[in-house]
Amino acid sequence: MKKIVFTDLDRTLFNSQGEISPTNYASLVKLGEEGIVRAIVTGRNLHSARKVLPDDFPLDYLIISSGAGVIDFKTKQILAKKEIDNQLVCKVISFLTAIDVDFMIHAPIPTNHHFEYFNSSLPCPDALRRIEFNADFALPYQGKYLQNASQLLSVVENGKEHIIEHAIENLPELSIIRATSPLDHESIWIEIFPAGIDKGYACRKVIKKLGFTPDEVIAIGNDYNDIAMLESFTDSFVVANAPQAMKDRFKTVKSDDEDGFTEMLKLYFDFID
Repeated sequence: MKKIVFTDLDRTLFNSQGEISPTNYASLVKLGEEGIVRAIVTGRNLHSARKVLPDDFPLDYLIISSGAGVIDFKTKQILAKKEIDNQLVCKVISFLTAIDVDFMIHAPIPTNHHFEYFNSSLPCPDALRRIEFNADFALPYQGKYLQNASQLLSVVENGKEHIIEHAIENLPELSIIRATSPLDHESIWIEIFPAGIDKGYACRKVIKKLGFTPDEVIAIGNDYNDIAMLESFTDSFVVANAPQAMKDRFKTVKSDDEDGFTEMLKLYFDFID
């Protein structure tokens, strides 16, 4: 019997319009009525997630920033959070400035929607777009950073995947995660977190807290930053709008616009319409 469902948010539970369909919403409600734990696992920070998840949203746990924070959604209590020590932050800054890429340094959770940014000599348009979109919370990097960080985020154009491997080689003390930009859906976001942090780590932390086992889990995602979560459980799925490389590795259901989330649930729960 499955006891918990982990789902990515954007382009998985939510559709291409950034909304949850009536079908998927009803499925979440029904899961709760039947005692199944519902957890959203997103790359969004807390501020961004709360903009689309009202207080009465049918949810039990919210995992933010690709695993860096775990929140009890009903009580709004932060159950766990991780930070990068300032000494390591400075090492990452030196590395990223040396290779001349755009990056942002995010404050610790729960105020990690605030960040400082560095523009490369040839800024990536998607990086500029993200800065403009978050202008109320963004400040230019002044050459010195004095606090810990929840993460650093570098934005590079599609086709520069080699930078990810370069980062992994040069920053072994940290967790490097690839994501596709939710803004232009093409650029590569290189997310740098404390060692061991990814969506899989946070999901395992939640099931341990609840006393569940991995075989009592269903998980679904749509992008590269979901891989660690999907690899953690046998019953893992991707929606049809996921990259082909992910569909080759994981079981596939219909797209985000075709309620793939609910299609997955129907495979396990006869109470889902």
